[in-house]
Amino acid sequence: MTSAQVQPETIVKDIGDPAAPLPDRLKYFRPDGSPAYELAVYRTILTHPEVAEILRANENLEARPDDVIVASYPKSGTTWTQAIVEAIMFDEISTVSIFGLDTNRWCNLYSMTPSAIAARPSPRLMKMHVPLTLYPQSLIEKKCKIIYVRRNVKDVMVSMYHWCRNAPHTHRACPSGSFAEFAEAFMDGQVPAGSYFNNLAAFWSHRDDPNILMLTYEEMSQNPHQTVGKIADFLGRPMGPQQVARIVEATSFGEMKKKEKGGAENGNATGESSFLRSGSTEQWRTTFDPELLQKVDSWIQRSIHLRDNLSGYIA
Repeated sequence: MTSAQVQPETIVKDIGDPAAPLPDRLKYFRPDGSPAYELAVYRTILTHPEVAEILRANENLEARPDDVIVASYPKSGTTWTQAIVEAIMFDEISTVSIFGLDTNRWCNLYSMTPSAIAARPSPRLMKMHVPLTLYPQSLIEKKCKIIYVRRNVKDVMVSMYHWCRNAPHTHRACPSGSFAEFAEAFMDGQVPAGSYFNNLAAFWSHRDDPNILMLTYEEMSQNPHQTVGKIADFLGRPMGPQQVARIVEATSFGEMKKKEKGGAENGNATGESSFLRSGSTEQWRTTFDPELLQKVDSWIQRSIHLRDNLSGYIA
């Protein structure tokens, strides 16, 4: 980070190292000394202060064998994947709010209390943005089905930047300056959800486990019919071509936008949408300048090289 950028009170050099001494909170300040944003430490990641408390409360969650989890690093295609899963399992899709799909059907382990989750009938659908290493142990022991979706990290940066700027509840937990400043914080893991590559690596090393299905946002975009069929088979609910086509249409970006709550309730003060923004790929090409692109590409290769559990992964 340069002196012109937001600076943290304490620098976290490797947020993915469990042995590294971490403060309970990180407060970030602008160059003029005014407060910018604040993050809390939950074990080996940084996140919203309120989220850290709820994650701690859910550590002893009692899993059920038929629990289904949609997992990702934020802004990687989570809501789209949730919609497909919900359509396959319940033949309906919830409305989209500031937090993604409404929680009437979904259990968000970073926003719901243990008692609220326990009260939900089976099969429960869950959403998670933390590394697999931070899951409640019961979810691991019960071998619950997990669908993990990943996305080109440069597109994740762009999407998360706009989300942080437009969503009111993220302003005090995200850097909100220029995109270059945000990218620096993202590479340092000093954004909600922490390190992108630590999150990915925790799942990548389990990609061949029978209870884990790994998808990419790009393959979902290029071949949605194949993706829906793959998810349906994984969930033990195989579908014919007509059923698949119906779900592909119902979960298309255009149809999902119709389900999004509008106005200031779901965006900034002007009513700009803060969740379903474009649904496209490779937006980074019109966002990164050459200098930043070179820096980010070097960071990507270095991040992969430094993690043994990303062996075989190609960015």
